[in-house]
Amino acid sequence: MNRSQRILTAIGLVTLLALAAPYLTRAVVERRLTSGKAEIFQDHSYRPQKDLVLCLIKHPGALDLSVASNNLYTDPADDLTVKVVDKGDFRVVRAWLPQGRQLNPDQSAQLSECIAHAPEVKAS
Repeated sequence: MNRSQRILTAIGLVTLLALAAPYLTRAVVERRLTSGKAEIFQDHSYRPQKDLVLCLIKHPGALDLSVASNNLYTDPADDLTVKVVDKGDFRVVRAWLPQGRQLNPDQSAQLSECIAHAPEVKAS
């Protein structure tokens, strides 16, 4: 293999690594945030993705979530991790906490409120 072929091969490998980096990072972050935790909540929502996520991270209340990664949100104070996966017509919402812990009633109520349908606005 001559020098120009080695350079082209190296450029190709670096390009592939650069393209794969976001996916690898996302997988590592998700694994780190859910490892050793139990899934304590799973439900689906027909609410639009943007509205659902804004309700989870911007709505004042018991959930103090911030963005950890694409579709992955965390509350470091409570060690809570929430993932929202878009499945086309609906979104799947899953939550994890350390083994033996449960959502408190306020957190559970806010999570249920966020996944419920958005209230209809009547035109007057």
